[in-house]
Amino acid sequence: MSTYEDYRGELNQLLGDFAATVRRLRQRRPQYSQESLASDARLHRTEMSKIECGERDPRLSTLLILAEALDVSLDTLVEGLQAPKHRRPSPQTKRGRPRGA
Repeated sequence: MSTYEDYRGELNQLLGDFAATVRRLRQRRPQYSQESLASDARLHRTEMSKIECGERDPRLSTLLILAEALDVSLDTLVEGLQAPKHRRPSPQTKRGRPRGA
């Protein structure tokens, strides 16, 4: 059974790896700032910053928007990222109570 700490650790790794990919793809274009990407993607600049800092778990719609703004396929945007093995535990499990108890 997965723990909340295992889940958070894997999620943080995934978001950090995704952030690095977005940053690398953005920096392929000279002088292409986070703000420019946010504008092209029609995302708020703080949203873009949180994605590039690995602080935001973007929704599927945001992934599609980013891929379009970066002019890459969704496959390229997520290439090399590993799906987490652990899943978010239920709220009861996070508090240390078994489910149904």
